[in-house]
Amino acid sequence: MATNRFCIESFLDSMELKYFTQNDDEPAWVVMFSPGIGVFLTLNEDGEYLRFRSLPLINRRMLTPEKNNLLNAALLKLNGNFKIGHFGGDDDIVVEMALPIEDSELTAGQFQRCMAIVCSEAIGFMKRLPGLIGDEEPAKEEDMIGELIHRLIGDLPTED
Repeated sequence: MATNRFCIESFLDSMELKYFTQNDDEPAWVVMFSPGIGVFLTLNEDGEYLRFRSLPLINRRMLTPEKNNLLNAALLKLNGNFKIGHFGGDDDIVVEMALPIEDSELTAGQFQRCMAIVCSEAIGFMKRLPGLIGDEEPAKEEDMIGELIHRLIGDLPTED
């Protein structure tokens, strides 16, 4: 059974997340976690496919050709280490993953895990970005949202 917008919104509500909806041909939501870090969700193909995509992390046009080359090499390496999801985008770099639902039932655990992975990778990318493009490493700072996301991933029950 494919899913619908009410199912997605019930998961967002149960996680106590604030979100904005977009009513185009396909249902879409934007969930913000911190300034510059958010997830754009789209429910495609009559509810059989759910895409999680971070808001743009960086625009390539802001980088020199040398820094773009360093970024490309880093993204290839990062994508090679992903089990699910990937970094992509032509000008705007994003983290995205797709969850095929088809005739299955989407569970809260699947939804939370996908949301947590995209957020965690987006936050991690933004922290590593200066080092990836050859700039100085940023000062370490407390990352309460990142820690919460990592705990959320670790606390999810396994589905057998």
